Amino acid sequence: MAEHTAGNVKIVTPQDIGKDFASILKDEVVGTKIKLVVRIHNALRFKNEDEGVSEDGTTLVRDVGNATIRTQTTI
Repeated sequence: MAEHTAGNVKIVTPQDIGKDFASILKDEVVGTKIKLVVRIHNALRFKNEDEGVSEDGTTLVRDVGNATIRTQTTI
């Protein structure tokens, strides 16, 4: 599931669940409903991308969702 949603998986033990949730939620959210837009030169095209590519192949849009100061994304 994490590969398909660009999410993370954290496996926790029942006795440590409180501590683990606290560490996950400690980062302040700096943006919500974030969209990543990548535009490339007209001579180039995105390849191997099934969703979010414009008709001319030069713009890619991805929904990121919420972001904290430590959020990173790759395409």
